[in-house]
Amino acid sequence: MPGICPESAYEETPRVKFLCSFLGCILPRPHDGKLRYVGGETRILSVPRDITYEKLMNKMKDLYDGAAMLKYQQPHEDLDALVSIENDDDVINMMEEYEKLSSSDGFTRFRIFMFPHPVQEAFSRGLQTIKNDDLEVIRELGSGTFGAVYQVKWKGSVVTMKRIKATCFAGRPSKREPMIADFWKEALILSSLHHPNVISFYGIVRDSPDGSLAIVAEFMVNGSLKQFLRKKDRTIDRRKRLIIAMDVAFGMEYLHAKNIVHFDLKCENLFVNMRDPQHPMCKIGDFGLSKVKQHSLVSGGVRGTLPWMAPELLNGKSDMVSEKIDVYSFGIVMWELLTGEEPYADLHRASIIGGIVNNRLRPKIPAWCDPEWKALMERCWAFDPTKRPSFSEISQRLRHMAAAMNVDN
Repeated sequence: MPGICPESAYEETPRVKFLCSFLGCILPRPHDGKLRYVGGETRILSVPRDITYEKLMNKMKDLYDGAAMLKYQQPHEDLDALVSIENDDDVINMMEEYEKLSSSDGFTRFRIFMFPHPVQEAFSRGLQTIKNDDLEVIRELGSGTFGAVYQVKWKGSVVTMKRIKATCFAGRPSKREPMIADFWKEALILSSLHHPNVISFYGIVRDSPDGSLAIVAEFMVNGSLKQFLRKKDRTIDRRKRLIIAMDVAFGMEYLHAKNIVHFDLKCENLFVNMRDPQHPMCKIGDFGLSKVKQHSLVSGGVRGTLPWMAPELLNGKSDMVSEKIDVYSFGIVMWELLTGEEPYADLHRASIIGGIVNNRLRPKIPAWCDPEWKALMERCWAFDPTKRPSFSEISQRLRHMAAAMNVDN
């Protein structure tokens, strides 16, 4: 009839409810490495089924005005499987997945995470930017596929600059932007670390003429422990070995207490100052930079360097990955300290992988090795992660050994 609207005109567009989380951060659990969302707030948001990306982002900013990136989590999926929402197509795909899953038994709501732009977050939390013109390059210390390391002078002090090639961040926006975001997130983590046995982080250089990014950090006069050990005229006696091992254990105990898993602990990533023969100093570094190659420090995925990688990293049982992978690596580092050699230097890659995964391969321990050192080393590289000690236990054991030798550290 004229003047009467059909009933369908009053029907509302179907709505969808999401859990929306913000102001928190994603970190691995210390005991098993599984990612979790820590802190922040979570609200319930109801939106029309046909909402656009722009309107969804505006809704999100009503909850949290710092929202710059959106990612959603499907029910029963881990946090390392978050899906980015960057345009209308992504919103449509999310809604279609929601509709498909909502009809299944045991369905729970999708969860949308709101993240600030990593650069904005970095500066809001006081991350220091260092001007390229304020750095005077003294010499190149080394280079590789992903960049180069330099000894430079900054504000009258000698520091290290690791420049990441601009090509590392090249490619399609869908791949480039997450890489850049990971770089800034990693810088934030590094800037939050303050321990005498962890390399100090000073700031980021982002105004390089070639468009590359760089990290400025503490300089250690003798370079990496690997470099020091490989020099023929260098020997490390029992006392120095113990002091260096304690330094590494103390630094790793601190990192694990901060929920940070190194993933690539080896002598190449440990840096030393041996000028005082009575008090050598060792610091942990480079635990964030491997993500420029492939992954971020706190994301899932297998990474590391083969001889130092624990069996559970190589056999595909990712559910077993925990901070104990660093303990395994520390056992190999203890062997490096003992022998000055590189593990499995005469074996092919396939033989190393097979030997580690099948628990048939560990570095050969010299007959003259101290029994206590040998026992701790073997506990660290135990096949079963649950049989490996924590770094708190390792530190305690090394202190006991030091006390027996009247070594102060």
